[in-house]
Amino acid sequence: VRSQAIKEFFCNPDKIYVVPNGINVQERISINNGSKLPKSGIYGLNVARIDPQKGQQIALESLSVLIKEGLDLKLHCAGTTTLNHPASCRYFDQLNQNIKRHDLHNYFTLLGWRSDVSELLLQYDFYFHCSLWEGPFLPVSLLEAMACGIPVIMTDCAGVPAGFLNGIHGWIVKAGDSNDLVEAMRKMYHKTAEQRIKMGTHCKKLVLERYDMKK
Repeated sequence: VRSQAIKEFFCNPDKIYVVPNGINVQERISINNGSKLPKSGIYGLNVARIDPQKGQQIALESLSVLIKEGLDLKLHCAGTTTLNHPASCRYFDQLNQNIKRHDLHNYFTLLGWRSDVSELLLQYDFYFHCSLWEGPFLPVSLLEAMACGIPVIMTDCAGVPAGFLNGIHGWIVKAGDSNDLVEAMRKMYHKTAEQRIKMGTHCKKLVLERYDMKK
C-alpha cells in the first residue's frame, strides 16, 4: 500500500502511515481438533467466494498439470457464489464443467459454505490464495491461515505481507499466471511434512508479531 501510494499518487513517504489488517491470533492458535482428512496425498485449502475475481479456475488449471506429472495433490475450495450475481453463478458452473472435463473429481473439490473455517484450516498441509485482484489490504483469510500455522501460496495482487520471505513462509506468485502457481505448488508438494510444519511455524510467528490486533 505504501509503495503504491508513493509511485501512483506521488505521496510524501514521510507522511504515510500504514495500518494493516489484523486478526485475533489467539482465537486461531488455540484450536486443535486434529485432521480428519485421509493420510495419503498433500492437501491445499482456499477460502473465498466462487467468483472470477478469486481465481479458482487458475488453481484448477495448475492442478491439472501437476496431476499429469503424477503428484498426489488435492485442492479444496470453501465458499459459495456471490448472492444473485449471474457472473459468479456462471463461473461456478464452468468450474464444475472443467472438473469433469479434466477428470479431477478426486482432486479438486468445492466444499460449499463452511462455518468452521478456523477448524478446517488445521486439517490442511497448505493454504492457497489465487485471487486475480483484491483491495489494498491483505485478505483476512490469508492471515487466519498463517495464524493457524500452515504455509501459504498467495498471488501478488494485494501486495506482500511485511516480513514475508519466499521459501520461508511459502511462495508469492504472479496473479493470473498458472505457470507460476504450478511451480509454487510443485515446490510445496516436494517439501517434507516437517519442512511444511516449520514453514507454518514461521507464518504463525510473523502474524503474531505484525498482525495481531491485540498489539
